[in-house]
Amino acid sequence: MLIDRFLPKYHFTEVHTIRVFASPDRVYRAIMEITPGELPFFRILFALRSLPARLARRGQPLFSGSSPLFQQALGTGFVLLSESQNQELVLGVVGQFWKPVAKPLPIASHQEFLDFDRPDYAKAVLNFSIDETLGHAGVLLRTETRVSVPNPATRRTFAVYWFLIGLGGGLIRRMMLRAIKKRAEKR
Repeated sequence: MLIDRFLPKYHFTEVHTIRVFASPDRVYRAIMEITPGELPFFRILFALRSLPARLARRGQPLFSGSSPLFQQALGTGFVLLSESQNQELVLGVVGQFWKPVAKPLPIASHQEFLDFDRPDYAKAVLNFSIDETLGHAGVLLRTETRVSVPNPATRRTFAVYWFLIGLGGGLIRRMMLRAIKKRAEKR
């Protein structure tokens, strides 16, 4: 998998899957086209996460409901690390996510992501992969998030953050998978 090239060793991970009864190209297109408006509670959960930054007047505007989520993510610090059409795409981000007002560091390329090595920061990757081995039973859409936090003290701090946001983060990922499924099967 492409994700292995960018974060083969990690400290935190979360995986979600869903069966989709559509062709890989329709599923891939749906990944690129879903909007926050298709994800119930997305804006509420994101607003809760960004509340400290907004109160400190350092917050970014919330995701809009009508533009593709993929494009909006690229505007908030994520970078497209790799893509294999109709099979997998990998996004990456670097930051101190556990800090209430910290913004992601600007990363311009996959090489810059690979070369980044400050131990007091976390590197995170998120992928969507499409497995066609189900045959006539559809495809298996999978999303995985991996986070590496090299510094042990920072990792302990991040672990508390990961625990606190885990329920909301997992809910967002499951909502994304359901929205992708609905969009891909609808066509």
